[in-house]
Amino acid sequence: MDRISTIVFYFAKWEPSCDVVMEVLKKVETIYQDRVAFVYKDVDQLGLHNNFQMIPAICFERDSKVLYKHIGLITKDNLIHLIDTYLL
Repeated sequence: MDRISTIVFYFAKWEPSCDVVMEVLKKVETIYQDRVAFVYKDVDQLGLHNNFQMIPAICFERDSKVLYKHIGLITKDNLIHLIDTYLL
């Protein structure tokens, strides 16, 4: 399994569940900030709103290749488990 180098969070300010996931990501980022880059992308600002059927979306990437995508809400513990799985 390829190891992730970047976690990209696609969100929209108008979607309440994105706020919830953003809070989880900010907490988890403090744990992994020295090993993984965290990138936050507003789909409306980027003009990507038509490319996303569902948000929030978290993508684990390496060399701009998506290795894993999670759609929807996620708990801190589940996100940590997923990151650990893709970091090992």
